[in-house]
Amino acid sequence: MRYLLTKKNAHEQELRQQFLFEVFHLWFVNNGELGDFDILQAFPFCSNDDILIIYGHNYSIRRLFEAYSDAIYEKNIFIISCSLDNNCDYRIYGKKVFLAPQTNRRAQLLRGTEFGFDFDITQAELSLYNCREKNVFSKLLAAFELLSKKG
Repeated sequence: MRYLLTKKNAHEQELRQQFLFEVFHLWFVNNGELGDFDILQAFPFCSNDDILIIYGHNYSIRRLFEAYSDAIYEKNIFIISCSLDNNCDYRIYGKKVFLAPQTNRRAQLLRGTEFGFDFDITQAELSLYNCREKNVFSKLLAAFELLSKKG
């Protein structure tokens, strides 16, 4: 499993690595970059290698898909971002794409301090944190909405 964090939020990397450990019970280590995103890779590296989570602004994710779709090998993509004018731009052939729940086409960003976090958090992330599911994929399915099925 990989987690792509927009470089605009690089100052939150350590906090998000701790969050990911608490949610998935896996360590995430910095494993390079892909475009405007830092790659956090689940350790051990073979853990859930068909899952990609992306956190960033919608236009940055659209550019990522346009420029680096060949580097996205995961079959299931979970996006923590606002929707696009045309969500077809979030589709990649052969992949299932899931989007964080939206209110008026926005993934609402909440004050993390109100929930015990030192970074602002979305409803999807709160749902992941509070989900009792043990299975990583089931946990993600409980927090995200299916946007497209394999293309």
